[in-house]
Amino acid sequence: MISYHIQNNQLELYVKPSSKIGRGFLAFLGIVIFVGPIIGMFIGFSEGAEFHIGYLIVIGLSSIVAYHFYKLFLWNTSGKEVFTFSENKLNYHADYGKFISNKQEFTFENLLFNIKPVGYKNEKMGILMIVIDDTKYFESVVVLPIDTLHEIAGNYNRIEITINPFYE
Repeated sequence: MISYHIQNNQLELYVKPSSKIGRGFLAFLGIVIFVGPIIGMFIGFSEGAEFHIGYLIVIGLSSIVAYHFYKLFLWNTSGKEVFTFSENKLNYHADYGKFISNKQEFTFENLLFNIKPVGYKNEKMGILMIVIDDTKYFESVVVLPIDTLHEIAGNYNRIEITINPFYE
């Protein structure tokens, strides 16, 4: 599977899809959480219960939770992070496949790429950390092999690159 793509000034980091069982479980939970209160309301009506605002509140809250599970399902199926570099700006958004998160824009003078190791030492996995200035930094959530992150950082020669050593 392709883990990243660089074209012009745009960097895309692709999420490794989770197992079908995991994605199926997320989809199942989302459907149950969404449909359960609606079925409960109809069962209550069939047993002679009166309508009250509590039904709508529970359906609304369950819809919000089900929407979160839908986002998790999409992220684990076809999610990617998109970084767009311009003259002195970095634009970021997460692409879930069906919709896009809020776009964020950062202004920088000198951009640094760091590689932050995550997980076990022998896995040699990490995340891309983009340092914007002394107080602002941005950490990717896509976990990639350290060698792949070295390739990504090496493709941006115009930007100063510092790579943290892997912890020993």
